[in-house]
Amino acid sequence: MSKKKYPPYHVYQGLTDSHTHLLHMKEKGIDLNELFEYLSSRDFSWILDAGVKETDFSERLALSSLYEGLYFSAGIHPEDAGGNLTDRREILRNQCRHEKVIAVGEIGLDYYWKDIEPAVQKDFFAAMLELACEENLPVIIHNREADRDCLDMLNCYSLPKGGVMHCFSSDRSYAGKILDRGFYLSFAGNVTYKSALNIQEAAQYTPKDRILVETDAPYLSPQQRRGRTNHTGQIGYTLDFLAELRQETPEELTDNTRINFQKLFLEAMKN
Repeated sequence: MSKKKYPPYHVYQGLTDSHTHLLHMKEKGIDLNELFEYLSSRDFSWILDAGVKETDFSERLALSSLYEGLYFSAGIHPEDAGGNLTDRREILRNQCRHEKVIAVGEIGLDYYWKDIEPAVQKDFFAAMLELACEENLPVIIHNREADRDCLDMLNCYSLPKGGVMHCFSSDRSYAGKILDRGFYLSFAGNVTYKSALNIQEAAQYTPKDRILVETDAPYLSPQQRRGRTNHTGQIGYTLDFLAELRQETPEELTDNTRINFQKLFLEAMKN
């Protein structure tokens, strides 16, 4: 019996990708023109290209001409923390004021790789949270093996527009703490992995008005496409898994995640 083949494209009309990295996809060989043509033909909704450093902003922004529903965030990933914090923050401040920028991120803490000292990461994280407060924008949080420190730092700031814990990879208990903080939770392809029982339980627990779906492409391809470069056109596989897990239809979850994206990111631009 031959192994079932899953096509490289699977989306739903009106679906959103709340976190992706287009330049990284391009570096991995994804044809962005072809991708955007496909998404447009399927009436895909919004895509958020998440920033990880300040130096590629112009190159990222140039992609906005390829897709009407493309938005951006500006941030410094914890693995890129270091250097002159004051200068780097001011560059980000100018980027945050661009009309297509709808969030500060991705920012946060990453204790997995151990390349950047936690103290340096915390300094940058604090500066980025302050920037979000000053610029009145939601935040996109990266948290890897830093649950306690990440939550402690979030609790130090009254973020006016809230934010999202992207690629949520902790358990239900931590999900509850983040939800109590008023945040959204976004789930990526790793929720589909057989070993991801804690993440799956958290996804079941997340209220329908606080859940988002993302690719984090070109990373974390869903199980059906695992081992291949991830891209926004494969997000339907993750959505299908989440919908079945939560006993919802794909259409219901598509609608809810689109509404949540709009509330968190797009309505923030109006106020």
